Amino acid sequence: MDLTFFVLKENTPFAITLAIMLGIVIIELVTTTLGFGLSHILDNFLHVDFNLDHDVSFDGHSGIEGAHHDFHSDHLPLFTKFIGWIRFKHVPILVVFVTFLTLFSIVGYTEQLIAFNLNMLLPWYIAIWPALFISIPLVRTISYLLGTYVIKDETTAVSSSSFLSKTAVITIGTARVGYPAQAKLVDKYGQTHYIMIEPKDKNDSFPTGTKLEIIDRDKKANHLFYGKRLDS
Repeated sequence: MDLTFFVLKENTPFAITLAIMLGIVIIELVTTTLGFGLSHILDNFLHVDFNLDHDVSFDGHSGIEGAHHDFHSDHLPLFTKFIGWIRFKHVPILVVFVTFLTLFSIVGYTEQLIAFNLNMLLPWYIAIWPALFISIPLVRTISYLLGTYVIKDETTAVSSSSFLSKTAVITIGTARVGYPAQAKLVDKYGQTHYIMIEPKDKNDSFPTGTKLEIIDRDKKANHLFYGKRLDS
């Protein structure tokens, strides 16, 4: 076996995955050097810089009209639930993604190497499934270990109660009573949080871009906040 094994047609998904992983690592190194890490950008873009089991967990994409006061994890999109399941604590989503790409490539090449030695190299569309099913739980385990023992951010963890009196900006949707919209705020540590917020006055509404002061939190739905316009 020589290097041509790694670029065989049957190993195409694993070669592509490995190339993407290396490309992401290079981009992260460059952007970090320039002062705006790709990992931070990606976390903010996907609105998943939180743990779904944490006190301040929110669905960044549920700021749509029709949301109800009983806002909890059962209403989260499947993708967001999956991210919450596979990711622990404050492990950057990019770290989780790179870990998955690496494991997927390693597991895939390993199973193909075994098959190659048995003279029965698997077609790529069959080989990807064992690699996928083995990699995902491994990613979750590694994410847990990283979040517990390596990437710790305990000193900057904040409670959602500390959001009161903070300034937030509506980022998606128009907030009305009974129809919360997504808002963004920055805590004292400079961390960005995405919350659901609505006015208390039924005659008021907060369109995208409105600056608010957070004045209260729903006692039944801890993820729902109330705000008032800063110019009112």
